Amino acid sequence: MKLLPLGLLLMISTILQGAELQGRIVYKGSAPHEILTLVTPQADYELSGPLLPQLIRLQGEQLQITGKITQKPIGPGRPAILRVESATLTAPPRQR
Repeated sequence: MKLLPLGLLLMISTILQGAELQGRIVYKGSAPHEILTLVTPQADYELSGPLLPQLIRLQGEQLQITGKITQKPIGPGRPAILRVESATLTAPPRQR
């Protein structure tokens, strides 16, 4: 039986960890490379998953999001990717 190195095990557990985050939904980047992002005081997260169409309509709103981090941040301009499982407004919707 082959054992995995500790560093690889830590990376796998970080990637598969669940997350509960609160922040504002904004688009970042320029076309055609825009990404829908959750901006928190600690970090930004690129959002992914089947709820993306609903989240697009909530741009500018404050949300509580539950999901799984599927990819660690790569560097500047490439935040961690968060697969969204649920989202809840944390403040009344903004007037548009």
